[in-house]
Amino acid sequence: MHYNNIGATTQICSGCADGNLAIGTFCYEVNNSVWFSFTTNSAGGSADVIITNISCLTGAGMDNALTAAVFSSSTPCDPSTYAITQCVSTSFSSSQTINLTGLSPSTTYYVHIDGDDLGTGITSPAECDFDIEVDGPAVTPEISTVITNATCAANDGQISVGTVTGATSPMQFALNGGAFQASNTFSGLAAGTYTLEVSSANGCTFSTQVEVLLTGGPQDGIAVTINATCGNADGQIDINGVTGGTAPYTYSLNGGASQASNSFTLIQAGMYDVTVTDAAGCSFTYENITVASTGSITAATFAVTQPTCDNPSGTIVVTPVGGTAPFTYSLNGAAAVASNTFSGLAPGTYSIVITDNGGCTYEDAEIVLDPVVQDETAQVSISPSTVSICQGSTVDFNAVYSNGGTAPTLQWQINGLNVGSGGVTFSTSSLNNGDVVSVTLTSNNPCVSTTSVTSNTVTATVTPQVNPVVTITSSATTVCQGYFVQCNATVVGCTSGGTYFWYVNGVMVDSSSGATFLVPLFGNAEIICTFQCSDPCANPASSNSLDITVTQVVADAGPNQQIGKGESTQLQGSASGTSYEWSPSTGMDDPFSLTPVVTPESTTTYMLVVNNNTCSDTDYVTVVVTDLIVIPNTFTPNGDEVNDVWHIFRIENFPSCKVIVYDRWGQRVYNSTGYKNDNAWDGTYLNKPLPAAAYYYVIELNSANNKEADTFYGWVSIIY
Repeated sequence: MHYNNIGATTQICSGCADGNLAIGTFCYEVNNSVWFSFTTNSAGGSADVIITNISCLTGAGMDNALTAAVFSSSTPCDPSTYAITQCVSTSFSSSQTINLTGLSPSTTYYVHIDGDDLGTGITSPAECDFDIEVDGPAVTPEISTVITNATCAANDGQISVGTVTGATSPMQFALNGGAFQASNTFSGLAAGTYTLEVSSANGCTFSTQVEVLLTGGPQDGIAVTINATCGNADGQIDINGVTGGTAPYTYSLNGGASQASNSFTLIQAGMYDVTVTDAAGCSFTYENITVASTGSITAATFAVTQPTCDNPSGTIVVTPVGGTAPFTYSLNGAAAVASNTFSGLAPGTYSIVITDNGGCTYEDAEIVLDPVVQDETAQVSISPSTVSICQGSTVDFNAVYSNGGTAPTLQWQINGLNVGSGGVTFSTSSLNNGDVVSVTLTSNNPCVSTTSVTSNTVTATVTPQVNPVVTITSSATTVCQGYFVQCNATVVGCTSGGTYFWYVNGVMVDSSSGATFLVPLFGNAEIICTFQCSDPCANPASSNSLDITVTQVVADAGPNQQIGKGESTQLQGSASGTSYEWSPSTGMDDPFSLTPVVTPESTTTYMLVVNNNTCSDTDYVTVVVTDLIVIPNTFTPNGDEVNDVWHIFRIENFPSCKVIVYDRWGQRVYNSTGYKNDNAWDGTYLNKPLPAAAYYYVIELNSANNKEADTFYGWVSIIY
């Protein structure tokens, strides 16, 4: 469609006229701008606005370029409702295509075209002729039609246009290139295929194919074929099962003479049409009936090995489908050969003709061997196990490469000088601070454009070794056993602190960040300190050794003892030292003897103090004093096995004891020497139970310690 904006002038007053459209920082304020609209179909999507054949007037101060924009609007010509879809904010003068995507379905869009009036020295907008076209899937119109089929021997078919989506009304319609008409109906049509054209209000035309079918007459037949053999006219077509119309029928092959027979014989392989005509002259055509060729080569497969950098020639292996063996093969018109393999081929396009034993041929002329392009690139990169190391530490570098070929070589460099013996790994312990490590790869891959490439570089950060010195002193060199010794460490050559490890006689007993060590000693000791500085490259330091002499004084008061009241015992003390003393000394024969005899009146703990010059030791022993025996004053010899006998506690300690019991009249009723609780008195006299009463006893222990304390007198009652 052809348009122009001849007569466009610039707005002088403020505000915008019919050309107002704000796009970015531009505002086109000219009169006589061109507006064009189009409506998308029900699918929407993409479309192109194509502006061509631009011819602009020339004149002083006049531009010769146009600007364009596409937008939608809920209210046409109301700029406040414009929604920009796409725009060209710079000028163009020859042609311009605006590519639109994401267009909404069934939506009207507006195309605004106007003259550019911006730029140095430009006082008048462009006035131009131009053509505009909208094309694409989103604007392909959708036409619905209602078809009335034609009956046999009558032109009574009809095409009526229903709805047209994607075109601007009013519309006109034409059939088979005839004149356009406002009516959407075409009547009096014979059966056949028609081209329906639609012209929209903006002059756009589009078309669709519509078929008016034939009703009545012959129909429902089926074509049955017999294929022809390769190169021979021995095929056959039979039209069977025709119904409808008025018999008899006649049959015509490819528009030839009619015949009464429904069978066509002696025909070659090919595509045929058969027309069936009834007695009333109505006909029906069976189209595109295929008579195939049997025994011929119907297809071929090609296994193609493309040329490569390693092997610059290609190979084609041909496998025919169908046909009769043996086969011969001709490449690019050369003499036919029996082999189906063509090798050593240069890049190019090849045609192959296959001939079978019956002389049937098959040709494929589009077998392409692609040219070899040496477009691969050798690459190599390196990475270290660490980049920050201590002087003399080992660093491992690893190389990773691609397109190196089958036997690439790698040369490692430090500061550009070759080192190492090659390979993907490189180890060194001789790096200095700032040394730069890299590797060069030499590829033997024939497809690379450059055979030698150098990797990235790695710059080493090397820190010198630190060797601190640690010295220790002690608060004393001779101490008593169990006393604490304080040791102090002094470190030179470490700036960041560290950890002190203290050893006593080779055993590590303490570690801390403090330089002071306090330990109790129980024997002669050698003390050493090792120090690990926190500086990153510090070596461990070992101190001088301190020999501490420990004076041992041992006091042993002996085992605890138990005696009865009034008895004596001898303490079993022992010691290493020069003097000894017991306390308390009450009831003790010699407090300065290790084995004094004591006679405590009650349970007593004795302390032994042993001295050796400035060192001493202390130990304790307890002598428990108990009653010699414990005499119950009742027992119940009633046979219930509870308290049936007179049980005298600890009486067994006195095997020579004598026990005598008297009744109230002084008659002796019991007498025993060496009283035993497992055979104690059971309250009988002459094997007869005594009556319940109080009885007088005399017990003589006959011990060797204290005769006066050995005799006990008292009363014991028998209770039933």
